[in-house]
Amino acid sequence: AWTAVVFAPLRGRIQGAVDRIFYRTEFVYKQEVSDFSRRIARATTHDEVLDHFLDRCEALLHPSFAAVYLRRDGGGSLPLVRTGGPALAFPRDFNPECFLGRYFTRYRTPLLVEFLDRSWERPRLDAASRAMLALPSLAVCVPIAAPDRLLGVALLGQKREQAEDVNDKVAAIVAQVRAGGDRALADLTLKFDGLDLRKA
Repeated sequence: AWTAVVFAPLRGRIQGAVDRIFYRTEFVYKQEVSDFSRRIARATTHDEVLDHFLDRCEALLHPSFAAVYLRRDGGGSLPLVRTGGPALAFPRDFNPECFLGRYFTRYRTPLLVEFLDRSWERPRLDAASRAMLALPSLAVCVPIAAPDRLLGVALLGQKREQAEDVNDKVAAIVAQVRAGGDRALADLTLKFDGLDLRKA
């Protein structure tokens, strides 16, 4: 038992190094989530919370757009309070009494739009739900719900293509190899961790 206590810090450091090397994306995800929790705990205003939420969504998911609808002052509808990404024609407010609002109030789980059947396009579905689901490249609707009512909805677009980013990294690799020779080749694994050049 005493060996476990003595070697626990060393085991933690070794495990952390292994996680960073072999499970990089999972490690980064866990770090981002814990960083988000710390920032939210220190936030004092709605705007700070929204900024942190959108920053973490951008860092982890790379959505093509993000929009947040929040209940203000106990009003009936949820006005659009923050957007990120390209300027799309988002509805100005979200009615929590529409079909989608009732769904989020009842189930409180994210709705992956790509897995929906197209029956929501039928005319009998209310216009507010149809307008929300018809946004181009909408990937997921995330409810922000209390046990008894819907407080808000976050909309996230599909993951952005990272082609420009990969091309920039490849150009940087080529420039480094030309400038630094063998030393640059040794540094590539450190600087461009996780880059799969076969996709480029």
